[in-house]
Amino acid sequence: MNTRLIVDTNKIIACLLRDGKVRRILFLPFLELYTVQYAFEEIEEHKDKLLTKVSKSAFNMVLFKVKLKLKSVECTSKWSKR
Repeated sequence: MNTRLIVDTNKIIACLLRDGKVRRILFLPFLELYTVQYAFEEIEEHKDKLLTKVSKSAFNMVLFKVKLKLKSVECTSKWSKR
């Protein structure tokens, strides 16, 4: 049985910017990861700033892999995306 986790946008961004603990944890094979759809929208909004900290090719490669690993879910709470 896989462990299920919800991943915050900040952790996705950390994974995109640095090959560190967060990235290694997110890509553990026994983790089933979920995030809200607007996490990727938020990353796109801040992409220009993020690309000042990492190369475009590295950013796009890791983002592609993250999108394959994470399952996107709709947030239906009244508290979503304030």
